[in-house]
Parts: sequence; C-alpha cells; structure tokens
Amino acid sequence: MTKISSLFVPIELIFTPGGAIVDPGTIIQLDTNIEDTIILYTLDGSLPIDGNFGTYRSKEDSINVELKATTRIRARAFKRTQPEYTTKTLEEIYTIARKETPMENFKTVERFYMKLIDTIVDLNFYNKEGWVIPTSKNKLYYLFVNKESFPVRVNFLHNGIPFSINTFPQIDPEDFYEFPVSPISGENSIEIQTSRIY
Repeated sequence: MTKISSLFVPIELIFTPGGAIVDPGTIIQLDTNIEDTIILYTLDGSLPIDGNFGTYRSKEDSINVELKATTRIRARAFKRTQPEYTTKTLEEIYTIARKETPMENFKTVERFYMKLIDTIVDLNFYNKEGWVIPTSKNKLYYLFVNKESFPVRVNFLHNGIPFSINTFPQIDPEDFYEFPVSPISGENSIEIQTSRIY
C-alpha cells in the first residue's frame, strides 16, 4: 500500500481480505496508510494491548497472518513516534471452511469398520498460561487412548479439519496418540473416527 507521512490524515487499518469463510492456510494482511506505524493484534479475541499476554506487535508497517483455524483477529495501529496517534480497535472473524471427511473416504484399507467414538465441545482451551488441552499434559495436543480390545486406525478432526488426509495413526489397545490442535478461542469440537483393524 502507498503510504503517506502527514499527521493530518487519519490512520486507516485495513484487513485484506475482510472477514469471510476461508480455506486453511489463507494469508490475511493487516496494513495501514501511514508510514512508520506499529500494529498490535490478537488472535484469541482479547483486546490488543501492548505488553499483554496474547498481544502481538508488528515489526513492519504491515503484517501477514496465516490462518489454520477459525480466528477472530482484533487489531489497532498507531504512529511509532507518536503513540497517541492511533486507530480504534477493529476486528474481523475468519471462519475456516469445514473439510468434510465422509466415512467412505476413510476406508483406505479393506475391511475397515467405521464408527464415531466421540465429539467433544470444550470452551476451556485457553488460560493465562496459553493454549492447553485438558486431556493432555502437553499444550496444544489432544490425547486419544484406544480403549477397544483391538487395534484401530484413527481419523482426528478439530473443528471439522482433519489431522491428515493421507495418514491415519494405528493405535494398539490401551496405547495412545497425541494429536496437535490449532488454537482457537470459543467453542471447539473434536471428532474422533476409528476404523477397526482385523
């Protein structure tokens, strides 16, 4: 974006593209119309306040954010040399398009038996220490334990987005696998689909 230096022109903070339904990996650009600005932004729905946990500070006049999950971006910009010259806090919500994974697509090996194990809605993925998944001791992971008496392959979806479209971990009885989870504030759904290995 072409930038100007005049203090008589209000700072504009622009999200490109604006809030919408987007694919995973979409790049969102935050930019301003004024030279030498700093952008403060959050991805967890909190207010962008310099120094607060969860607030990121741009090093350049514009920044790019890659989306991997449904995200509410809140941001404000101010003149580097005159912090009082600032914008209001603006926000956009980007919804990741859900990737449908029909049961038939999961039958990559003959004689797979398909069933839905669980769907979990969890509103407590986030705390002051960062993103955590209550069922795992490791942050940003969901711990799945195979309670069946036979080995299974597992398809794991977080908010409709599969862990993998090609690889399904094989888990023996009483064994476990930790699936990485992308952080997102608000309601989260975890879907576990298993295929029996005969």
